[in-house]
Amino acid sequence: MKIKKTINLLPPEVRFRYRKKETKTNKIYIPLFVALLIFFVLIFFISKQIKEYKNEIQKYEGEIKSVQERYLQLENEIDEAYKLKDKIAEGKDYYNSIKQLLGHNDESFSVSDTLRLISLVIPDDVWLYRMQYDDSTYEILLNGETFSNELIKEFLLGLENSSVFSKIELVSSKAVRNEGVLLMDFQIKGLVLKD
Repeated sequence: MKIKKTINLLPPEVRFRYRKKETKTNKIYIPLFVALLIFFVLIFFISKQIKEYKNEIQKYEGEIKSVQERYLQLENEIDEAYKLKDKIAEGKDYYNSIKQLLGHNDESFSVSDTLRLISLVIPDDVWLYRMQYDDSTYEILLNGETFSNELIKEFLLGLENSSVFSKIELVSSKAVRNEGVLLMDFQIKGLVLKD
């Protein structure tokens, strides 16, 4: 095999000048290529990082929304708890009134007879929602609701004609709306007789 040799007929000054020019352009392209490569790699990583941050933000927004919903739910539960607390306080008032009635020490006074008599003379459409008794004065207060003044009058007469109460009087009577129904709210007071 023969190796061909080429003969360069250019003078050495020109020949070296051409080579220098060639190496100068190579020196410019290589750093430019490296800079562009680094630039595109940075853009790729930055866009990837931005996408990850967006995903995390969406995740946190979902968590914030669920926390806000839970907060509103807890606020509603707290409101219901306060309403229940008010009902319990009202129930305690009723309990204390009954306890006061049951705790009366006078042997001639019979709570069961008093309550039984009230249940016998109260008309069907009259509802008592509060009963208070003062054991020092023997005074009893009855609060209730009914459909008409006639039913209140009938209840008053029944209490007056009993052997357990005296000085029965109507303290107040007024029209009120309860769940859209017009009712008469009343308060009656009287004395519990001792035997």
